[in-house]
Amino acid sequence: MGKITVVCPKCGKAMEISGELKNIRIECSACGGSFMAYEAVKCASCGHFCHPNHPCKCSSKALPGGLRSKKAAAAPFVGREWMKKNAEEEKAKEQAAEAAFRSLPENIQTVFKHEAEKYEELLSEMRERIEELESAVSDLEAQIEELREE
Repeated sequence: MGKITVVCPKCGKAMEISGELKNIRIECSACGGSFMAYEAVKCASCGHFCHPNHPCKCSSKALPGGLRSKKAAAAPFVGREWMKKNAEEEKAKEQAAEAAFRSLPENIQTVFKHEAEKYEELLSEMRERIEELESAVSDLEAQIEELREE
């Protein structure tokens, strides 16, 4: 079998691997994360290779797990100006939120910080579980493909 291009969904590194490893869990040489070696697809907007289950970062606002926001899915990519404006808006929102937070009494800030840590931990656990489930789905898809070929 020949070579195929795959893209790590965690770090975005494109790699060329043996076609024999297609649809098998591999380890990324850049970040060390493991993922299913699905053949990469070429982005219609920028031409870069992307993991087929994760949208290209150039044309849509990626969310955890490769999901896209409704706004990003509905709005076509309009260039760097849109991304720059969006980044500036996000930064302004973050600064306003930080200012509002600092204006709260210290005991309330402490409670919010504690709650934020708890939710960050839960979010991390959820991300890990989603990755496990995506892996299980990928493994099942590969098994289905093998059965179809038989």
